[in-house]
Amino acid sequence: MEDRKYFEMFVLFSFTISVGMSLASIGSVLPDLLCLWDVTLHTASILFLVIGAGTVSGIAVSSSLIEKLPAFIVLVIISVARVVTMFLFPYAGSVAFAGPIVFLHGAALGLSAVGSLHTTKLLWPQSAGAIYLVQSGGAFGATLSPLIEKPFLSDGLFTVMMRDISQLQVSKAMDGEVTSYGGINKTFERSSPVTTDTPEGSLKMTYVENMTNTSITIVFQNMNLMDYLNGSLSEASFIKMEMPINTCDNFITYLEYPFSIFGLYAIAVTVGLIICYRRGLNSLDDHTSAYTSIDRDTNVSLSCTEKIFISLMFLLSMLCLALMGCVSNLLVKFGIESDLDADLSTMSNMASVSWLFYSIGRIIPVLMPDRVRTFRILVVSITGMTAGVTILFLCPYYGIIPLWISMTLLGFFTGPQFSCIFTWTGEYVCLSSKIIAILSMGATVGFHLLPTVTGLVHDYFGTNSFIYSIAGISVTYTILFISITLVSRYLR
Repeated sequence: MEDRKYFEMFVLFSFTISVGMSLASIGSVLPDLLCLWDVTLHTASILFLVIGAGTVSGIAVSSSLIEKLPAFIVLVIISVARVVTMFLFPYAGSVAFAGPIVFLHGAALGLSAVGSLHTTKLLWPQSAGAIYLVQSGGAFGATLSPLIEKPFLSDGLFTVMMRDISQLQVSKAMDGEVTSYGGINKTFERSSPVTTDTPEGSLKMTYVENMTNTSITIVFQNMNLMDYLNGSLSEASFIKMEMPINTCDNFITYLEYPFSIFGLYAIAVTVGLIICYRRGLNSLDDHTSAYTSIDRDTNVSLSCTEKIFISLMFLLSMLCLALMGCVSNLLVKFGIESDLDADLSTMSNMASVSWLFYSIGRIIPVLMPDRVRTFRILVVSITGMTAGVTILFLCPYYGIIPLWISMTLLGFFTGPQFSCIFTWTGEYVCLSSKIIAILSMGATVGFHLLPTVTGLVHDYFGTNSFIYSIAGISVTYTILFISITLVSRYLR
């Protein structure tokens, strides 16, 4: 790598980190959004469809922008759009108002996919490792996103610290008089009952009989003081009251803070991109340099076999990010509502760990020697992905441990797939900006469209449909991979 391009590599890597942050920003906060907007998962899934539509629109105009504007200026426009969406999204207030914001969010994602790949190709035209390295930033950003959001969610540490601890008021009518008890919450144990003296000399005892992640059963025991001292319960009256916890009642969340962090980071990236553009102008006189390039390969003609190959690669690109799209957007909801009975914090951690191993999987091809062909990397990737899906089916029977293992394997072995699609395509056809746009459209639409379908299926057929959706994506991906392998033999 030329010395003058180390800074450009750092900025492009930082740019894709911001892409990853915005890409995974909605999944972890989805349960909170359902409470904030008072909607069902069925309604909220429309957002994924709107993001997908915005992505398609962004990719559709990407070639025109790349043909008319310098590469780094295109990235600056994208980064500014991301800043706007990150700052506005927490204040949307409803699905209707969030629609235009997430449409712009999707357009920025679509433009980001094409713009970052195109700029990387211009700066390092012969380096597949540069593509792997730059694109791995997206996975690192997606790993950081749930971790940044976690403290500010409804059950996050920051939210708990900031929330006013409201006393639970429980009233019971007895002998025409209402007696109120305060300070009762789910932290009481059966061995430590709460006692309160009443004016008539009797003793009210309150203790927790049963507690789950969704409700708490409190037993009110009223007895004469002497009966209590004598150990007699014959005169005691019991009233059980079940009260919900972890619901949208008294709901508080601070989503504006993590999204502000994402926005501020995008501002810093924007400054870096502007510096890169000015460095290119100051160091090079040629207006068609890699810093201010206009794409010249958009009109390359393709044969019939090459068109079939590109069409199949488009479908493969849809599925390469669809699986992680389902994990990012629906894993948290699946863990909370399924029989696993996991909490929001645990599932946010799991989503982050899955993205972490996805990041590691993306960076692994950079460390491999050039003689290792993309085909072999994809074969290993599909084998590991199949193992992860197989373990996923054990979750309903063996609890949350198989889910952790499955998400780790799926994250790691699907990591190389996105970048490999572009390097594999480049081995057979000229990788122009239009072809990059086509493949990027498939990947980003798959990331948002298939989670929308999975969310609707989840809403209608229950939580376990998440498992079958992941399995269906994996099987379809494998079939397409075999088909493309057969077609590629006619392109040699």
